[in-house]
Amino acid sequence: MISIDNDMIKKEILKNIAEDIILKDIVPRYNIKNSTAIKDLFYYVVSNVASTLNYTKLAKKST
Repeated sequence: MISIDNDMIKKEILKNIAEDIILKDIVPRYNIKNSTAIKDLFYYVVSNVASTLNYTKLAKKST
């Protein structure tokens, strides 16, 4: 395990890992045409992890 002191560096590393998974694994595997939309969906769900997922709001957000 690597010990990283700077919170900004930690956040950047986590962001890069998430985007690599989305862009290099999920998008090609499921043949997703709009990679920006899937990234936005991912970040929306992750940033609202403590709240109940509302599919109506999610659908409105994606349009």
